[in-house]
Amino acid sequence: MSDGQEGLSGGIGLAPTVKVSGGLWADPSCRRFLLATLIDWLGTGLLLTAGPVFLIRLVGLSAGQIGSALTCGALFGLGASIVIGALADRLSPRRVLIGLYLWRALMFFSYALFVRGFWSFLIVITLVQIAELSASPVTQALATGLGGVERRIQLLAYYRTVVNIGISMGGFAAAAALSDISWRSFVALLGTGGIAFLTAAWLIRTLPVQAPPSRPEPPDRTGRKGLSLRILGFALLDGILALYLVILNLALPVWIADHTHAPVQAASLLYAVNTILCVGLQVLMSRFATSLPGATRSLVGAGLLLALACVLIGWAGLPTSRAPSLTMLTLGVIALTFGEMLHSPASWRVSHALAPGNAQTRSFATFNLGRILGRVAGPMAVTYLVIGQERPGWIALAGGFLVAGLAMAAATARLARRQSGVALPEGLPT
Repeated sequence: MSDGQEGLSGGIGLAPTVKVSGGLWADPSCRRFLLATLIDWLGTGLLLTAGPVFLIRLVGLSAGQIGSALTCGALFGLGASIVIGALADRLSPRRVLIGLYLWRALMFFSYALFVRGFWSFLIVITLVQIAELSASPVTQALATGLGGVERRIQLLAYYRTVVNIGISMGGFAAAAALSDISWRSFVALLGTGGIAFLTAAWLIRTLPVQAPPSRPEPPDRTGRKGLSLRILGFALLDGILALYLVILNLALPVWIADHTHAPVQAASLLYAVNTILCVGLQVLMSRFATSLPGATRSLVGAGLLLALACVLIGWAGLPTSRAPSLTMLTLGVIALTFGEMLHSPASWRVSHALAPGNAQTRSFATFNLGRILGRVAGPMAVTYLVIGQERPGWIALAGGFLVAGLAMAAATARLARRQSGVALPEGLPT
């Protein structure tokens, strides 16, 4: 049962077919949603893993050109995600997500047909990035409606677990495609990804459409503008905490190769440790953040663990032998992973609490801006300000995680106190 705080957030109302008392796996709509998610991220994982290699070897792009195009696409995605979020509030998240799946399928097919140089790649990848970045808040809104007030955090935790499984499956499939770097293999990979998105769209086509809740909104003296500024403040702190993704995907492999005595293969093994822990424990860890007070405690823990991870990874460069260095890296990645698993559900819970019922997806998209900015600026900041400064840089990043975690926790505690006077709507559990 909920502790009462769940009824205070801006969640979409329960669909008539969803039973709060039953398990998620007993609900066919939730099962179909998670299966669509698995297929979606299998297709995404294919291009994520193998795409850069094919683009460099076959199209003739440089790593710098690929990075510049991705950054440009993410910048366009900043504004587009808000517009598409507002459209989802008007038409329903399910309908808009189907459109985004079809859009992404078309873009995958366009890779094979049109991408022959930098400018054609820039156009296609920008359209891909707009769809990908817009899909995240729309998917969150759809999951919120399917899970209902009681189970939305749990469903999002299952969603995140399935995402990790899908990316891993896509990565393994991409490894097979990389054994034959040819246009035939690239077209087959892109076609498989496009079919995956079409299949995901087909799976969610019959999911129930949820109506916004008919319940009082939390009192807000500052009005809509003040609420938007508050969401942006939370988004900035959330984006700082989400830099663990940049550490795992970029900083860790570079740090291991250039600044430690650990074998370079350790990066892949540590990434596997992160994936296994997330798949096995994310749903369990999400139970700590089903209320705003729980999210507050989770954010404190996330800030502390992410700071500890930076210290351990940074100090892994001190030992002059392989075993101590690898031990510190492993402990650092474990701390980072638990910080990640505490932060994610807390972030979802806060975004639900901030979202007004009549503009929920747009609110989720605004909250997601911090992560998009981290995706744009994070790689350069971590490369030059952290790795470039070596251990002092890691200490500075640890301080940033600690301050962001404590600041977001304090803001969440104030949000919980502000909303504690709002009465629960009739029919919701207390």
